[in-house]
Amino acid sequence: MAADDPDIVDFVRERAHGGTTMLSVCTGIRILHAAGLLRGRPVTTHHTAFDEVDRWDGVELRRGRRVDGDGEVWTSAGVTAGMDLALAAIETWSSRDEADRVRTYVEYASGADRSLDL
Repeated sequence: MAADDPDIVDFVRERAHGGTTMLSVCTGIRILHAAGLLRGRPVTTHHTAFDEVDRWDGVELRRGRRVDGDGEVWTSAGVTAGMDLALAAIETWSSRDEADRVRTYVEYASGADRSLDL
């Protein structure tokens, strides 16, 4: 498992301390936890890992598709929720127009208020 690989965990920890916002999809959250990046933060993950995350000290599990967290750590549930997370990041760091452009390009409709205008 990647979260048990010290080289991967150290790589992630080093990037996080450089001011990089960390985005995690699905159970990739295990790597962030192993790197010590989740204490005091709200997170989500794939529903099959909810029980595991509930046992982590100092981590607030939110059962949802996406948690933008505190700006430093963003997490999402499964694979399609990862698309939602990526589009939210694009919107935050660029603009809604840019997120919509990407959404249309990859032919991804997310949320009840979104549709593809191809």
